[in-house]
Amino acid sequence: MGSAMRLPAPALVHFLALCHLVRSTCFLPNGTANPSLGAAPCSSDPSNPLSAVCCNTKWSNPPGGDLKFGQPQDECLPNGLCQNRGMSTKQGDEMPPWTHFYRVYCANEGGEGCVGVCDTGVSELNADNVVQMTPCDGTATSEKWCCGNKKDCCAADSAQKAVIVPRKLGEKASSSSSTSSSPTAAAPDSSAMPSQQPSSTSDAKWKIGLGVGIGVGLPVMLVLGIVLGMFCFKRKRQSPAAEVQGYETSQSMVKRQATDDTIELETPVSELWGDRRTKAELP
Repeated sequence: MGSAMRLPAPALVHFLALCHLVRSTCFLPNGTANPSLGAAPCSSDPSNPLSAVCCNTKWSNPPGGDLKFGQPQDECLPNGLCQNRGMSTKQGDEMPPWTHFYRVYCANEGGEGCVGVCDTGVSELNADNVVQMTPCDGTATSEKWCCGNKKDCCAADSAQKAVIVPRKLGEKASSSSSTSSSPTAAAPDSSAMPSQQPSSTSDAKWKIGLGVGIGVGLPVMLVLGIVLGMFCFKRKRQSPAAEVQGYETSQSMVKRQATDDTIELETPVSELWGDRRTKAELP
């Protein structure tokens, strides 16, 4: 049986440490290797885009910890930035809880696949080192960011324009963020106005229709009122004549009834006279 090559124990330890150092080396934007022992790639899976990004996730103090126990660990965000949360009760260095965001290191010397923002044109920052970033909407999922710890670049009239960072590393930003980051960033504000114009147009049409309705309705109502008044007045004048006529009709009916009664009474009288004549003719 062939014997396997064995390395002395010290050499093996040195070799493993060297492999770990090579595997976890992170670089600054200018390609300089970062000697920090706290930096490490955000993913060990080469198929994961976050494997190209490094954050200080190896510090001993967990995220959100007290600074008196050391620098709190970073948290890798889906957009490729590093989030650092912490607070401090350290005497002389007290600070309330914070949440900061940074563009930190890259696992590739050439910067491939990393968040390539805030690395040039920022005179007050060291673009070749870690750069703090501030979200325009105050959240970790913002797509518009300022390089530094201020939000001045978020204004449409700012000379320093906001940089675009998609919500997920390797994906494209939404069209609204891309549009708002251009010099015509004020366009979305004006584009919101047409949605309100139908309401104004409807109000105007309603007012016009109301005016036309009142203008046409009032004369019609006035004419109807006059006609109704004349009708009532004429009817009132005709009412006494109708009553008299009705009274006369009643009198006529009484007279006619009396005449009929008289006729009915005369008939029996004639019959009586007939009976008398019959009796006279008897022997």
